[in-house]
Amino acid sequence: MIFNFDKFFYNKTVRGEFSDNDSCRMAAYFAQNGLCYVTFRPLESGERELHHRLPKSFGGKDEAENLILLTRDVHKMVHTENFEEFYTLREKCRLTQYQLALVNQLRYEAHRTPVSVKAEVLRNG
Repeated sequence: MIFNFDKFFYNKTVRGEFSDNDSCRMAAYFAQNGLCYVTFRPLESGERELHHRLPKSFGGKDEAENLILLTRDVHKMVHTENFEEFYTLREKCRLTQYQLALVNQLRYEAHRTPVSVKAEVLRNG
């Protein structure tokens, strides 16, 4: 699926309303070829979420190098601290081991515990 930004560009340009966030969102979309960073599936309208690799609360900036686009479910997986929710979303998204490793890398960057570590703590705890 190809996302058409024509109407968006025209309306925003005429009104001069581009924000830095709009520019970064579009840059991420084009850099990722319209695909989710983790699942590599097309990003559908209403399902695209902008993720700060380093959260703003930890000094992350609204800059293209710090921003990626994820599907809503993957974005929830990156941020949730609820173990059951994570595994429900993992099953729903049908992640491969490689994709799970990407999610865990994003969790680490976002100062969240990688899920494999949580599983061991729960199993042994």
